Amino acid sequence: MEKINYSEAYKSILNFVHLIESDEPSYTIIFEKEGNPFPIDAKFNVTTNGDFALSFSSDSLISPIAFNAPLMEIHSEWYNIVFDSVDIRERRATYNNSIEKPDIYHIITKSFRSAIDNDWNDSYFCAFYKYDHSFFSPNKSCVLNNNTQPIGHNPVEINIGECELTIFWGEKADGKEMDERYLTLFSKTKTDFTTFKKVVDTIRVVWGLITGYYIGKSVYYVSCVPERGWDGLSFMYNNLQEELVTYRGLLDTTLYDKISEEDLCLSIKEFEKLANLLYNNDSFFRAGQLLIQASHDEGLSKGGIAAVALEAITGEVEKIRKSKENDRNELKLPKTLFSELQGCICRFRGEDKITDSQCDHYLKKLNTFSTPFNSDKLIMPFEYLNITLNLSERDVINNRNSILHVNMPQAVRESTFMSKLDKKDLIFYVSNKLIMLCGMLLFGMANVDKLIIDWGVTIIVMKHLIADGRNIDGYGKKHRRILDSKPEDDSLDWLL
Repeated sequence: MEKINYSEAYKSILNFVHLIESDEPSYTIIFEKEGNPFPIDAKFNVTTNGDFALSFSSDSLISPIAFNAPLMEIHSEWYNIVFDSVDIRERRATYNNSIEKPDIYHIITKSFRSAIDNDWNDSYFCAFYKYDHSFFSPNKSCVLNNNTQPIGHNPVEINIGECELTIFWGEKADGKEMDERYLTLFSKTKTDFTTFKKVVDTIRVVWGLITGYYIGKSVYYVSCVPERGWDGLSFMYNNLQEELVTYRGLLDTTLYDKISEEDLCLSIKEFEKLANLLYNNDSFFRAGQLLIQASHDEGLSKGGIAAVALEAITGEVEKIRKSKENDRNELKLPKTLFSELQGCICRFRGEDKITDSQCDHYLKKLNTFSTPFNSDKLIMPFEYLNITLNLSERDVINNRNSILHVNMPQAVRESTFMSKLDKKDLIFYVSNKLIMLCGMLLFGMANVDKLIIDWGVTIIVMKHLIADGRNIDGYGKKHRRILDSKPEDDSLDWLL
């Protein structure tokens, strides 16, 4: 692929987006009337929530059946637009029952594309995501350029899977009152659309995890695949409505006197390693999605979702551990003992001691004897990754089962940080600790050692300081280094 000026490419795509979203194009929709084409002038405008509204009027009654076609197509002087019936949110008609007044029709769709056939293969692609600059920007991205400074508006080059990408941060458009910006991801290698979409979705999840901002307002995809009757770029639009602002990212962009940015933020290579971890493992990717949702939620659902993510990550790490250690299981029953137990159970079959179904049940249970208890199983991934857990973190893991079943977590030990929290703060503390522990495992699997924010302690201690009328100036967030050999335990003194 020839070198391109990404700033100019960004402006070109932005101008094209402004054209589509403006009143400048004139559209035509074609129906059939008495076996002949029946064209009608139409308008196609973006709505305030990101959907697009198709509207037109007609003196001739149009049968509702016409709006139930699998695909609808409209034509402009520059391009065609196609949308699926399944993506139509609303169909509405205003019938005037008067010769003097035409009937008015409205259709609302959340997505559209430039051709009926959208099988994009062996092409260069671009994803154009709208984002809120007040929550997400180069300086808030938790990624450093060359380990020395925020990435700024310079293009960022990364490799995920077999796809090379350039990420470009859009700048505020000149003369625009609204701070409208798009994150632009260009593929530098030819690929298929499914692969490209998976790559950019992975990047969205990684940034959502580390910054607390999940990009998901709307997206334009652009492809270099030519289409019949159209020499320009092919395109597709989707109003995602998936944006989440959690305010609880795993990493921190705050400046500290005694903590360097290199400890708080990722280098581009570290960002790349974390993205590749999620890209190459569906369980880790889904766990990342769950953690973003957990960070956004409140109450028991926060902890429940985080507990599910911990289970998913634990299961996957254990699979990887077993594959590398040749499935070594120290709890596995010796063959002789296993056979003896089987025989002992079977000797009771048919007698008045146990029924056949009970016997079958006990034999199946015998196969699970070598399965560790849940609390032990959830500790194993940390041991495998050489992550030392303090007592508070072990207490939180022991509470996972309670919060997963929508029960209140309990303080495991007396006179501890947990034992002095009210119900609301206890749920918040345990839930955020579970999210942090999941983040530690993902970072550990990616071989990235950074200071992760401990929101469970940070917010609760700050609340106590404010409640006591004490100044929070100089109060810093509590951080947790992944490979700290002697992690500080949560102290009751912090609440006094």
